Amino acid sequence: SERDLNVVGPMARSARDLRLLLSVIEGGTSAAKAPPADLKEARIALWLDEPSFPLDGAVRATIEAFAIELRAAGAQVMPIHSPVHMPGLMSAYQTLLGAVLGEDMPPATVRAMERMRGWARWQMKRGAGPTSNAAMTLAYTATHREWMAADAVRARLRHEIADHFTRFDAILAPITPVTAFAHDHRPFGRRRLTLSNGEAAPYTAMLNWISLATALHLPATAIPIGAAADGMPVGVQIIGALNNDARTLALAQAIEENLRGFTAPPEPSLP
Repeated sequence: SERDLNVVGPMARSARDLRLLLSVIEGGTSAAKAPPADLKEARIALWLDEPSFPLDGAVRATIEAFAIELRAAGAQVMPIHSPVHMPGLMSAYQTLLGAVLGEDMPPATVRAMERMRGWARWQMKRGAGPTSNAAMTLAYTATHREWMAADAVRARLRHEIADHFTRFDAILAPITPVTAFAHDHRPFGRRRLTLSNGEAAPYTAMLNWISLATALHLPATAIPIGAAADGMPVGVQIIGALNNDARTLALAQAIEENLRGFTAPPEPSLP
């Protein structure tokens, strides 16, 4: 069977091609061609505020400018806070993800971490954060009972978020907290993200904004929306209701045809 949290989908330069490729992957169960959504009828929730999620100011400004364009095109765009209880989701997501990653670790490494579980629980009681070594130790060595508890949280939150999609067609959210950065070759635990104001954010913040769709198995279509002040491209994810990939693709196609789509990067200068 397929592993939990696997994200399977096509990559293309247009929403039309995404739809076609998805129909091929699914074996023809989804339409290869369909009309775009009508932006004048679109109801979009804009999710940019989450207390525990870093978001670079330059990325936020680019998304906010895009939201203004959507409104000018006739879409209803309404800011929202926390579509579900995100601390609870992140805790469950970490256990679910850690269980998957731990399966691929060398057995000796897993046994060593299992011996550290008592220390890890003690650290968590003393206030260790969700991305601390203690939290990751517990996630990588999660018991079946702990996995079942995390899965129960996921099921409850998936039910709760369904209410959002009775009021909105989709949730528009960042994909990553920063624009593209140079590859960091340091050990994972020493890596940091640098925001445009010079502040540092945990490297694991790269998992934050994608956790909603990934953990709850919601469809998400990533689209380009322009460049940040540093000239690097910015994208957003259009998150839809469970099994409603057709809606996120229709919105992506409408945005592409009425606002903007893929723009080829400039040719690199040769030495």
